[in-house]
Amino acid sequence: MWATFDDSDFPFVKIKMTGVPADDDDFQNFINKWDSYNLTRNHQPYIFIFDTREVGFINIKYSFRMSNFIKQLKASEHQYLRGSIVVSGGIWSKFLLKVIFWTQRPVAPVYITDSNDPILINDIANNINLGIEKLYNHVSIVRP
Repeated sequence: MWATFDDSDFPFVKIKMTGVPADDDDFQNFINKWDSYNLTRNHQPYIFIFDTREVGFINIKYSFRMSNFIKQLKASEHQYLRGSIVVSGGIWSKFLLKVIFWTQRPVAPVYITDSNDPILINDIANNINLGIEKLYNHVSIVRP
């Protein structure tokens, strides 16, 4: 799987993305794993921390599939994502994020940064968990 989930520090779920999805099934497994947090955690809110620094040249079709998934999440009664942090992997991953959020707004605030500074990431995650929206230098926010 090109995306590995580490929920050992739940409600903070770290997702390490490496390379590209091997095929459509690999991408669907990513979607299914994401959705499992809405269905199997007794309705507990969670925060995703994506590390996309090692993402490859992902096919743009997956941006549109992600947009459709977000649309489904918005329509679902089971959606507990409080917010996400994306440590950007470069120009292509930023472009794909723009495509996703241009076609579909996120279900919760998304903080996008180039920094992998653990202090910054933890501060953002803790503020999301507390429901506090704070502006940070060199961090963009995409709101629902």
